[in-house]
Amino acid sequence: MKKNGWFFGDSFTSGFGLNFDHEINGMNVSHNKFNAPLIDQIPNHLWDNIPYVNFKNHKEEYKFLIWPHLIAKYYNLDYNNRGVSGGSNDETLFNVISELKNINEGDYVFIGMTNPFRMMIPINNPLDDKTLISTQIDWVDSKKSNNIINLENCVADFYTDNDKEVIINFLHDIVLKNQHHYNSHFLKIFSNLQEYFIEKNINCLIWDMSLWCDFQSIESWTNNEIKDGHWSPKGHEDFFNFLKLNIEEKVKILIKEKKIINKEIKKLI
Repeated sequence: MKKNGWFFGDSFTSGFGLNFDHEINGMNVSHNKFNAPLIDQIPNHLWDNIPYVNFKNHKEEYKFLIWPHLIAKYYNLDYNNRGVSGGSNDETLFNVISELKNINEGDYVFIGMTNPFRMMIPINNPLDDKTLISTQIDWVDSKKSNNIINLENCVADFYTDNDKEVIINFLHDIVLKNQHHYNSHFLKIFSNLQEYFIEKNINCLIWDMSLWCDFQSIESWTNNEIKDGHWSPKGHEDFFNFLKLNIEEKVKILIKEKKIINKEIKKLI
């Protein structure tokens, strides 16, 4: 019986910039709520809108070149990508737990840890069943109220200006200044899940955001034409080869400049 490959994480797992399946699925979720016709590709008129305008030259031709697809093909696995663009570690944890009943002996599980200043906040979105959404402060000037990604367009009428200031201050003054503690916290959680998987004879590898800049970006690939730090086709291919090598070496946790095999996990956390 064919085994499954399970891929959890954020946009570096979902393949943002190259893989528009997630965007299409999101549109169809909304279309279902209004009994609107489903789509199988992004409509042409949307290519002139953000974020699609940045990737219109690529469209959908590269979606099978992202590393989860390459892993699934190489190990002959059924493909299950649960990556969420912009997702937080909390959201990744929720998605892993939601699939526990479906993950079986011999399957492969990949968990990508993300930026610790992403957090879940409540939303009131009639187009979505979610009650919480992952949001984060921007990299540039984290003290500006417009630097919470998704805050304005998703919860514009849900939070007062004072609410937004509280969120900004917490992310900036607490989370941003204590990234190590948040990373350690989620590494402990995911490591415990990994131990559970290993006991069930399920292959599991954890990696984190310290590896993001080690592989070619779309920006580099396009000679700065497209300002995007997500991986290019070459970046995904190189990361696939990097993962494959570490799987063969039985590495369990990948953090920049550290390769942690199973018996060493507890020393790390």
